[in-house]
Amino acid sequence: MQLKGKIINLLPIGQKTELFQEKKLKKIIIFYLVFSFALICLALILLSIGFYFESKLVFQETILEQRQREFESSKIKVLKEEIVYLNDLFSIIDEFEKKSISLIAPLQDLNNLMPSNLGLNSLNFNKATREFTLNGFSPTREALLEFKENLENHSSFEEIFFSHSNWVEPVDINFLVRFKVKEG
Repeated sequence: MQLKGKIINLLPIGQKTELFQEKKLKKIIIFYLVFSFALICLALILLSIGFYFESKLVFQETILEQRQREFESSKIKVLKEEIVYLNDLFSIIDEFEKKSISLIAPLQDLNNLMPSNLGLNSLNFNKATREFTLNGFSPTREALLEFKENLENHSSFEEIFFSHSNWVEPVDINFLVRFKVKEG
């Protein structure tokens, strides 16, 4: 009989076992080396992925910080513009208030100084000259004289002028008076 392609092992059983053990050990070592190499490659891949994501995170944090600074600077710009606008508005209001004249106190004083039997037909106020012009009716000259004295003795009014025609009639007098409100 002829064996084709087969080699006959004529070694003793002890050596055969030893060869078999060596083959087995070589396979285990190769398997261990391949497995170790695969683990090292996997660790390196995971490490590079970690570095990649960490760099992405740092980049995104930088972009976020930049956007926050831009937002804060735009917010500050809007606030500055609003402050300038409000300051201008307050200046206008302050100037208006300085130029405006409160007529409440002079009108209350006028009401208190006027005798009860006098009546007013018209009351005009010139803001530029701070001058009142009153047209009214007095039943007697004494009531009109009392009103004149009250005005002259009051500290809020100055340059008091009663028309000369006011004193012609003793009763039923249509009178005209002009006076200025003192500043301050």
